[in-house]
Amino acid sequence: DISLVAPDVLPHHCILSKKVETSGNVDLDECEVNFVVYLEPYKDALIRVNGVSVVTPIKLTPGDLVSLGEYYVFMFKDPTHTLDKELKLHWLDVLQKSHALHKDGDYSVVNGDDQTDKIRFPYKVADEERMLQVVMGLVDEDDIYPLTPAYLLLLAVKHSATHHTDTQTRQLLLRIANAIQTIVWEKTSDMSNTIDKDTAPSKALLELLPQLRPVICWMANCLEMLHYLQANLSRYLGNASHLSGGEEALLSADEEMLICLEEVVMYSFQQTVYHLTKVLYVALPVILDTNPFQFEDDDDQAGKHPQEVDMVVGIFNSTHFLLRGCGVHEDISRQLFAYLFFFANASLFNTLMERGAGGKFYRWAKGAQIRGNLDALEAWASQVGLQDEYVHYLQRLSTAVDLLATPKVQLLQ
Repeated sequence: DISLVAPDVLPHHCILSKKVETSGNVDLDECEVNFVVYLEPYKDALIRVNGVSVVTPIKLTPGDLVSLGEYYVFMFKDPTHTLDKELKLHWLDVLQKSHALHKDGDYSVVNGDDQTDKIRFPYKVADEERMLQVVMGLVDEDDIYPLTPAYLLLLAVKHSATHHTDTQTRQLLLRIANAIQTIVWEKTSDMSNTIDKDTAPSKALLELLPQLRPVICWMANCLEMLHYLQANLSRYLGNASHLSGGEEALLSADEEMLICLEEVVMYSFQQTVYHLTKVLYVALPVILDTNPFQFEDDDDQAGKHPQEVDMVVGIFNSTHFLLRGCGVHEDISRQLFAYLFFFANASLFNTLMERGAGGKFYRWAKGAQIRGNLDALEAWASQVGLQDEYVHYLQRLSTAVDLLATPKVQLLQ
């Protein structure tokens, strides 16, 4: 057994097994026999192969990138079949989708020549603009590892620092910063113009998530780049004394790059929270209005939640699934849900106070119903590892509902 320790790694996460694969005649004396490795995930285990989620057994090929949870990433190797220098990195094959780049052959991801630089991303300065266009477009691809753009952009910076001039490397940093900032600004602008505040929550969510995905993906990629460049950018730039009088903007290219990445992370985070709370604002009142016990007398639907409550839970669950699919760091994901739970607490608590102004709303039966609906949301939060955030940020609402759901006799005692 191989033991891995992480919040999202299950006690039994997956099985790696060697199986026999034959070709030719079924008669073993006349057919070729190969041993291959299969990965079989357990139920609810978070596993990706080359950036694609896996829920059924899959055959591994040398060079495949296997992610177990959000913390462990392994490259599969089989020395009995393929040498390291012959590995094919299928998770980067998307670069070959650009016919022009493939035809020119000016740059591609290749194995390095020494042990300290195993993977390189060589390109010519003349092809830099087209290279950036291709890498920036990877965020819109569904079949690649979500953090591939960050990895390739960092490889490009490293290659430029090693093989191009310091001025060209500084120019590359500014071009990357401007390109990322422009893309995120445009994506969020489009999102604001298409989501109508009066749209039904379920429909609004369906419209929002595809538009939110590239914004969240860039947030995740910028966060990874920011963390790496804060520690390593100084190694890639030389002394700026060689810059001429007309190149003052390049003097602070490193600072501009880091500031831009930080701004994109903060802005995309804010926009994500803003648009999700717009959907939640319309959906949340059903927590106060829906009877969660309406199926109790039906044995066939025992334990089932009302469709309205499932819709609210579905908003949170879809958001959680999207964040995981985009490779967002768990700490950032928890912080985002903290904001969403805080909003839910404030919105529902204020509505509860307004509804009870006349006195008729505050009844034990209503408190029991609200408690039942909140229990469904808390059960989901516990299932995905967000119970601490839920308990902390919905404490005021939960306390008020517990008081409302307490029988009068018990209160008098």
